Amino acid sequence: MKRLKCEITIGNLFFNYVTNVRINSSWDTLTDTAEIQLPSKITNRDNDFIKNIIKVNDAVTIKLGYHPNLVTRFIGYVSAVVPESPIKIMCEDEAFKLKQTTIKNYSKNNLTLEELITDNYTGETNIVDAVVGDFRIDRVTMIKVLQELKSKHKISSWFRDGVLNSGLAYDITGGSTQNFSFQRNIIDGRSLRKIDDSELDTVAHGISTQDDGSKVELYTYYKNNVITTVDEDPGGDLNTMTLPGLSEADLKELLERWLPNLYYTGFSGSFTTFGEPVVQHGDVANITDKKFPEKDGLYVIKSVQIDFGMGGYRQTIELDRGV
Repeated sequence: MKRLKCEITIGNLFFNYVTNVRINSSWDTLTDTAEIQLPSKITNRDNDFIKNIIKVNDAVTIKLGYHPNLVTRFIGYVSAVVPESPIKIMCEDEAFKLKQTTIKNYSKNNLTLEELITDNYTGETNIVDAVVGDFRIDRVTMIKVLQELKSKHKISSWFRDGVLNSGLAYDITGGSTQNFSFQRNIIDGRSLRKIDDSELDTVAHGISTQDDGSKVELYTYYKNNVITTVDEDPGGDLNTMTLPGLSEADLKELLERWLPNLYYTGFSGSFTTFGEPVVQHGDVANITDKKFPEKDGLYVIKSVQIDFGMGGYRQTIELDRGV
C-alpha cells in the first residue's frame, strides 16, 4: 500500500501532516481554491496556537504525493481562517491579489485583450489575440474585469504557476495526456454520461451595436462537422452574446472560438481516480474500457478536485469536450 506524503507551508510555518486538504482547480472559475484542515490544538515552539498565528495574505504552498514523490498542487494565499475543530485554512491562488487591486477611470475604444490586461496588470501573462471592442470601467477590481470578460466575451482567465492566462479555455498543445482505465485506475465513473447526437443542435449567436446605431448580427454553428458562420438564423438552440463595437470579422472570430465549448460528442461529467497520475485542467484524459469500448476516447479536462488526508489521495476529474 502506498504511503501518503505532504509538505504544506503557510507563512513561516511548515507541516508534514494534515487532517484533510481539498483543492479545486478549473479554467471555468478564474480562482483556484484550497481548504486545509489542521488539528485545532496544535501550537508552535513558543506554545502559541496555530489559529492565532496564521493570517490572511500569508503565502501558501501545498505539495502532495505518494512516498517518495511530491508534486506542488497549489500555490496561493490565505483568504480566511475558520476557528473550528479542525481548523480550516481557506486559500485562493494569485487571483486573490486581484481582488485587492482597484482600477479607476479606464476607457478605450477598439481595445484588444492584451491591451486591456497589460494596461491594468503588471505580472507575467499569456494572452491570446482577441478584440474586446469598447471598454469602460471605473472603481472596480481587476478580478471583476476578468469576470466581465468571461460573462460577456466568453474569454476565460486563470492562473497557472503564477502566470495569468487569458483567452482560450484550454490549449491542449501545452498539456499532457494521461491514461485512465475503468479496469485499472478509475475508482468511480458513474456520473459520466453519453452526449447524444440529438443534443447537438446548437448555435452561437452574436450581436454587436456600432457607434452609428447599426448592428452586426451573426450565427455560428456546425454544418457537416464544419464551423459555419452566416447572417441569418439557421434554427437550433440559440446561445446569444451582445457586445458593443466589434467589427463583423472580430465578432465572427469570437463566435467561432466560443462554439466548440457548446458543442461536442462523447462523455460529459466526472470520474474519480487516485492521486496519480497528476493532472491539471487543460490536460487530456485518455479513457479506456475493455468491457465497453464505446466509452473509449480522449477528453480535455475541465476541472480537478483533489482530496488528500484521512480518506486517502483522490482526484475527481471533470471532462470537457472530446479531442
